[in-house]
Amino acid sequence: MPIDYKIIEKVEKTIQYAKKAYSEYINTGIMNHDLFKAVLLLAQIDSVYREGARAIYRNGFLDESNIDENDIKDLRNLISIVKPEYFKSRKICILNPTFGKASRLVGGADCDLIIDDAIIDIKTTKKLDLTRNYFDQLIGYYILYTIGNIDGMPTDCKVKRLGIYFSRYAYLLFIDVLDVIKENFFDFVNWFEKRQVKDLAGVYDHAEPGSPFLKRSPLNGIFKDVD
Repeated sequence: MPIDYKIIEKVEKTIQYAKKAYSEYINTGIMNHDLFKAVLLLAQIDSVYREGARAIYRNGFLDESNIDENDIKDLRNLISIVKPEYFKSRKICILNPTFGKASRLVGGADCDLIIDDAIIDIKTTKKLDLTRNYFDQLIGYYILYTIGNIDGMPTDCKVKRLGIYFSRYAYLLFIDVLDVIKENFFDFVNWFEKRQVKDLAGVYDHAEPGSPFLKRSPLNGIFKDVD
């Protein structure tokens, strides 16, 4: 695929715009319109990383005139109800952490946030509901952590909790790992790692924790009753 230098120019312009908006926020402490617009534009660049080049060719890619003011209003509402104490760390805070060799085993994987001993996933959904899919996704992250650890996480820090922040409700739910896994969990982890190494070239293409590659494996029976 030929390089589209106009797209590259758009991306570079957007990043500079975002850096300027961020710098202004750091200096003033005020979340202005430009900051929220930058967040929405950066999300489009992030989609290229996650989905590939096809995201570039969607209508309105990095077109500021296509930013929906309702989306900016929504972001303002979400940030206005955040409880800062939820996101203050005592020791570590890692954004979009990856799982070392385990991320590579599944074609790339990261989660939203690590704060101290907790993996936290952020859900912006209408319902305040811990679904089985959400639970499986968290366990998927814990499986990857068990295999490859967390890039940038000190060796004396361990993940002991799994969390979901329901952003429309400003509600942070934690699950203690030891409350939900059985003794044979680590047997499953060993099986899963060996299978991924064996099948890396074929079956599980760009899979994500909680997606079909885990649902096809014997997850049932390695957890305590959580339904």
